[in-house]
Amino acid sequence: TSRPIRPGEIDGIHYHFKSKEAFIKLLEDDALIEHDVFNGWYYGLEKEEFERSNILVVTPRGVTNLINKVGRDAITIIYLDTSPIQRLVRASFRGDKPNEMQRRFKADEEDFEDFHKREDWDVRIDCRIDDNYELLSKLFG
Repeated sequence: TSRPIRPGEIDGIHYHFKSKEAFIKLLEDDALIEHDVFNGWYYGLEKEEFERSNILVVTPRGVTNLINKVGRDAITIIYLDTSPIQRLVRASFRGDKPNEMQRRFKADEEDFEDFHKREDWDVRIDCRIDDNYELLSKLFG
């Protein structure tokens, strides 16, 4: 990604942080199997990383891009379905500011609007916890 590193993130563990110029060079060198631009930042998956990884986290657009690039039989799609409150707690623990949380929520709603209706995932894990007092108390307690 070309986005700035967040507190607590480690380059090479959470993401491979690149300058915008370095990311564009990867595009020019055809080194990415898929990529996207989100909120003005570049995100992508290097072909090398795809080949050596067992688990990758991508957006719904990333799933579509991968299917188009490598074919549906080459990937296993696991959909982790979470509740808005879980996303709010996660964003709070990550230290996101309220305006950033709002922006992410809006973007996530758009990105995942129809994903739950798709029938081409292999496994859907329902992680929704809509009325979880413990999560709320950690956030607002």
